[in-house]
Amino acid sequence: NTMKPDWKDAPKWANYLAMDQDGSWGWFELEPSTARGHEWRNESGNSEYAIHYINWKESLESKPK
Repeated sequence: NTMKPDWKDAPKWANYLAMDQDGSWGWFELEPSTARGHEWRNESGNSEYAIHYINWKESLESKPK
């Protein structure tokens, strides 16, 4: 799971923030519903994942000592 995103990072159009059953967060312009049972969706309006991705080539790290 990812940590809850901060509203300061929200797109200007975002009015809602919700976490799906799998732990992924999303921004929504219009109020979403859980019609599919395991994820938040809306049929119109803007929506996008709220996860901050990094370049996968920069993701390698060693075990902390």
